[in-house]
Amino acid sequence: MGRTISIAAVLLAAVPVWAQAPVPAPNTAIRCRGEATLHRSPDHVEFVLTKTVSDAELGDALEETAGFEDALRGALEQLELSPEENEVSGISVPDINQNVSQRTARLRFNAITFRSQEKGPPLFAALCGKVRALAKGLGCDVAGPHFGVTAPETVQRQAIVQAAENAYASGDAVAAALEGGIVGIYDVEVVSVTWKGGAADGGQGPELTRVSCTAEVMITYEFAAAGR
Repeated sequence: MGRTISIAAVLLAAVPVWAQAPVPAPNTAIRCRGEATLHRSPDHVEFVLTKTVSDAELGDALEETAGFEDALRGALEQLELSPEENEVSGISVPDINQNVSQRTARLRFNAITFRSQEKGPPLFAALCGKVRALAKGLGCDVAGPHFGVTAPETVQRQAIVQAAENAYASGDAVAAALEGGIVGIYDVEVVSVTWKGGAADGGQGPELTRVSCTAEVMITYEFAAAGR
């Protein structure tokens, strides 16, 4: 029969494996894949504005771009938009062969009020309308919405733990079928940790009430036949 393997040990082993070369599996081993998806309500939503200025002279383009932050601040006040975070990038010149300069602004808004099935959609629609008006008034392109949680690392770690537990369940079943048991963990690899819910995921756009984190692990267990 298999014995219980500490999930804490799995996580301690998993951290350095991301940067290590694969280790050959022992002669008596069971290699199992585990996957888990956790769903969480988003805490915030972000939009990214991109201001691109093209002019006959690069200096003129840079001068106009330099005033973007002040213009953004004034436009936010006019539209009564109060983001939790407003992060404006420095000025960039994407291509030396073109007289073009750019700046971006990442605007983060609280998304908790959008969780309500009744009030959430109209509130979110109003926010999107104001952000579109903001972008139009400033002559910016706008991307989003991008939903997220306050502590993504915590959710990712929980997903890894669940994936490891799922891998162990599969390994234990295989060991039992071979009339033996798992006696230890030989190797752990965190294959991937991904967040889903964007338009790139099968054409499904972001959900107002849910973001998903999926973790995949590959674990090699040491196996011992019964009686050994």
